[in-house]
Amino acid sequence: MHITYFDEVKYQLDQQPYECIGGIVADEALVRELEDQVGDLAKIIDRHGEVFKVYARLELARMIATDGLDEKTFMYFIERVDMQVGSKMATSMLIGDFDKAEVPERAAWDLSIYRERGTP
Repeated sequence: MHITYFDEVKYQLDQQPYECIGGIVADEALVRELEDQVGDLAKIIDRHGEVFKVYARLELARMIATDGLDEKTFMYFIERVDMQVGSKMATSMLIGDFDKAEVPERAAWDLSIYRERGTP
């Protein structure tokens, strides 16, 4: 089992041109060490092969469909996590700080439907 912690940086007109989600993916055995040594996180990430930096960033100016930018960024982030964890045939638990609780909830629902029925 892997644990993925993420946080977001929201798009803001004339201040922040991107909607960005960043996070780390770690084997559950390393979680206690990560908690104990969060100040030295960069050193831990470099030292362990089972800790990965993951991010997703979408630039509004390059998007044709700008509706739901936060949802699109979150889904892209989940895809990036899956690329890291899925290649090891493992699972991951997402833990994060997302201002709009409905975005990850809707994503979890949508992904479970895709898993059951396939993509349209």
